[in-house]
Amino acid sequence: MKSINELRNNLVSSIKSISNTESAAKIVKSVIHTLNPVFTREFQTTFEDSMTESLNLSPRETPQEKRKKTNQILTENTRSINKAIQNENEDVKKFLSSGKSYAQYERERKLYFTSKPKAKENMIVRVRKEMEGICKPKKHHGNFDNYIFEKEKFLEEISSLSAGSNVNWSALARKFDVKTIKNQVPTNRGQVLMMFAKSNGINVYQFNTQSRLSGRDYIRRVKRAKKKLLKTKVTMPLPRSAKKLKAVVKTQVNDGTIKVGRPIAPKTFSTNTVTKEGSLSVKEVVVFGRKIPLDEILANENERIEKAGILRLNQDSYYNEMNKEKIINRLKELNEDNTEGNTEFLRNKLKTIERTRQIKVWHDHSCILNHTYINFMINYVYDNANFLTDEEFQKQNPTLSRIDCQKIVEKPQLYILGQSGTIVKT
Repeated sequence: MKSINELRNNLVSSIKSISNTESAAKIVKSVIHTLNPVFTREFQTTFEDSMTESLNLSPRETPQEKRKKTNQILTENTRSINKAIQNENEDVKKFLSSGKSYAQYERERKLYFTSKPKAKENMIVRVRKEMEGICKPKKHHGNFDNYIFEKEKFLEEISSLSAGSNVNWSALARKFDVKTIKNQVPTNRGQVLMMFAKSNGINVYQFNTQSRLSGRDYIRRVKRAKKKLLKTKVTMPLPRSAKKLKAVVKTQVNDGTIKVGRPIAPKTFSTNTVTKEGSLSVKEVVVFGRKIPLDEILANENERIEKAGILRLNQDSYYNEMNKEKIINRLKELNEDNTEGNTEFLRNKLKTIERTRQIKVWHDHSCILNHTYINFMINYVYDNANFLTDEEFQKQNPTLSRIDCQKIVEKPQLYILGQSGTIVKT
């Protein structure tokens, strides 16, 4: 033990004597620098790594490693946030309950992207750097050897087309069944096909003269990039596009998850549009009104009100146990002054009153998204013969806060909705 202490003291004294500083940290560095060559030769590892492992220390991270770790954390958090937002299509439910149109939703979604002036400025800077050789132009395709299709046949067909021909690159990609070597269909296979033709000396800009093309009629299309988090390249959590929400809604309507009723009252609308060639095109669209079946509405309302604990439900045994005096008293509570008749007659009369619910239908013209609609709403009419009063509900549920039973019962439900003119013709 004594020899180890002497060795330690001599080592520190020797290092300290040749060091130009009194700093403990710098002396430690000198010790490590002195021991490292011998330690590495004997144990095939550095002295720092061994100390880090034995003392459970974290190795010092380089700026690049810190940046990489930060990006990984932010990327994972962004992915988790997007997953939580889209869980069970909660974003679709929120959109449908907001009353916004798809166009309005998409406009608000654009707030997550850079502005158009900023995007244009970034595009110009990018093009200038590419022209000066500072950065390489982006490629939206891989090596053409990694794509499988009849290349010679395609080149032969595209070469036979005259200048000014209308070429649909996506349709050609489907025709020649462009796939990767992994038998996957590229989402931009039309673009892949166009760039393949261009790389083989085909002047792709001689086609589609009726359209404005990037690289021919203008330098490059301005794309608004997603906003970044902090000073990283990680983008902000982004809501799904209106196009994707629309696809989800369409799927849920078809499978019955979203109930839109039955189509009624078809009406044909003619719309005038100008094509890319500049000609006027008339398109006819058939628009249906929607009607939700009455029995479906009432069944849902019965379930809703019963679940709320407001519906008054009495079995036959309840009425059979009532004598004539109780029946008459109950009828008077319900403002039924005519109490003439025998007990059985009055009992059946009370049953009928407490088992007959009244419904109310009202309609109105409304303007929705700049179109006039007529809508019919339906709801139960509250009465204390079929539904509990506020006091009765509070007595049965003393632990719950007070509620307005009439407000819950008379919640209106959509019955019929359809486009209509603003003028009522008589």
